[in-house]
Amino acid sequence: MREGLLLFLLAAFASAQTPASPRPFKPTAQLGVPYVIGAESTVIGSKEKIEVSSEREVTLDSAELSLRFPNLEENVFARGGEKLLILRGSIRNHEKTTTARLTSKESIGLRLWQAYKGPGKFKFVGAFDQASQKYISKQLKPGDSGQFVAVWRIPADLTDFDLGLMYDTPRKIAWYALAPVMGRIRSTFAAPDGVGATDLAKVGQGETFDLGPLEIRMEGVSDPETVGGTRRPEGSHRYVVNLTVVNRLLLPARWGWQYVTSELLTTEGTVVKAYPDIIDSATDRPWYGDLNPGASVTARFLFPSATAVSPRALRLTLPDAGRTVEVAIQR
Repeated sequence: MREGLLLFLLAAFASAQTPASPRPFKPTAQLGVPYVIGAESTVIGSKEKIEVSSEREVTLDSAELSLRFPNLEENVFARGGEKLLILRGSIRNHEKTTTARLTSKESIGLRLWQAYKGPGKFKFVGAFDQASQKYISKQLKPGDSGQFVAVWRIPADLTDFDLGLMYDTPRKIAWYALAPVMGRIRSTFAAPDGVGATDLAKVGQGETFDLGPLEIRMEGVSDPETVGGTRRPEGSHRYVVNLTVVNRLLLPARWGWQYVTSELLTTEGTVVKAYPDIIDSATDRPWYGDLNPGASVTARFLFPSATAVSPRALRLTLPDAGRTVEVAIQR
């Protein structure tokens, strides 16, 4: 009898501890349709509405995932464990008597329908003017509107895109089911579904790949006698890897041996570290400096080795991005 009562109490306790079912999601907004967000303000002690720019009308036009966002304020690219959420739309001042401020910090906020329980973090990058590609900063008179691009850093493993847009006080929230319309990641690091992103990618020799703000292609590996006017020491080897690098963002990007970890992987299982210098193929002289927007440079990385080895892959890690690419070497 006591055992039966104990089992009953344990079953009742387990039932009480069962987590509640997730709230069913029902979107209240859709792409291309205006929706008022924020909170109504009323006169204290009455229900009379007053206009104090506590609301605004938002129209969301598109949503996409990416690993970089070109703009004229800062070089924005996703770091390891991250991807970027990019929302484009417009905000209109629908009030009749007040002027609304539209700035990067006074634009829109993001809400998740279900709490994210993974290891990643969320961070608002900013809201940008679609035309100037700089942080948005406008005064909206009644009836005026401004187009925005809002960017967040979000966890790379986030797959739930039932998201809400809010302003200031989360009372009126525009809830969107964005998964079916979400633009996919186009990157070497994109998962097959275009939603997730990895921190390690493998490509073949001659293939173009992205790494942070840069687009890179490896041409091949050689073991020449002379590089940059200097002969290699007798009996040793100095493997040369040719890389063509392009800056795909709108601001200068750092590039040079000090900003990337370069390693040559061998079939023997060893790792050859790069010499701390790169040689510009056009001038046969050391290269250093920032890479201007759209500019490219073809340079040679040097890998000195006391013995002959058989290179099988080039491994490049960009610490600023926290991502690594391995390029298979044709033999």
